[in-house]
Amino acid sequence: MAGDGRCDILAAILVAIVSAFGFSLSTSLQHRDVGRVPDHVQGASALMRSLAARPLWVLGLVIGLAAFGLHALALDLGTLPFVQPIICSGVVFAVPLRAWMDRERPHLPEVGAVTLAVVGLVVLLIATNATPNQKASSATSVLVFDAVLVVLVLLIGHYAERLSPRGQALVLGSTAGAVYGVVAGNVKTLLDNAAHGGFVSVPVALLAAFLVVFGIIAMILNQRAYRAAPLSMSMPILNLVDVLVAELFSWGFLGVPPWRSAALAVVQVVGLALMWFGVRAIVRVHEKVDRDRLLGDATGTATRSR
Repeated sequence: MAGDGRCDILAAILVAIVSAFGFSLSTSLQHRDVGRVPDHVQGASALMRSLAARPLWVLGLVIGLAAFGLHALALDLGTLPFVQPIICSGVVFAVPLRAWMDRERPHLPEVGAVTLAVVGLVVLLIATNATPNQKASSATSVLVFDAVLVVLVLLIGHYAERLSPRGQALVLGSTAGAVYGVVAGNVKTLLDNAAHGGFVSVPVALLAAFLVVFGIIAMILNQRAYRAAPLSMSMPILNLVDVLVAELFSWGFLGVPPWRSAALAVVQVVGLALMWFGVRAIVRVHEKVDRDRLLGDATGTATRSR
């Protein structure tokens, strides 16, 4: 870890917030283009080829990579259970971003949903253990876990195609959230090994390679979930699973329990629940605005054609 004390915690919070904003902007740009892919484009490879030809989607990807770099810096400054919820709260930035893109003020329900999500985040962080781990986790044990996870994720991604669109969105969103949580854990493991002089080794090099693999897998799962069903089916569960997996990773591999007492564990559950409802409300309001706008456009077109 880069250092200790309140300054590091504050720096971790600030960097994580900027990173969350970057991820939110990246998601906003990519989701707009995913919705414009023609229906005849089917399959993960065809979808990714179509998206790669769209400049705004590529811009979203570049911004996402920059946000990932800031995410790594935040993890270097703070603990995994403390940083990851802030990263996952980036969806709240979608409200001002959308208002800016649409050149209108946020709707009152959006403001209420954002407030609920932010309150949940604050409650969660107050109850979260910010004590740093004192030694680097075993890169070898994390590597074995990663290998097993890749196989499971590929199997899930394959069989998800047999589900209904909503089922696909839930399963793919949950799986993407788990992968993102493990990616954060891998980054923290790499940083800790570097800080303790163990950066140059075969297991650590393979762990870095798994980061690339996981990044590609998570991106494909995410885009497939976006396309399968409305965001309200995948984004809330993705963020919840992301936080939970990051906390379990921290506890199992880094030796840092996400809470300091049983009472604070209960408080964490309350904070997570508030974040869940807030994020779900934000996404549902966005979907309603989209439906109303499409209905208005269709009505306007029909009126002009008469």
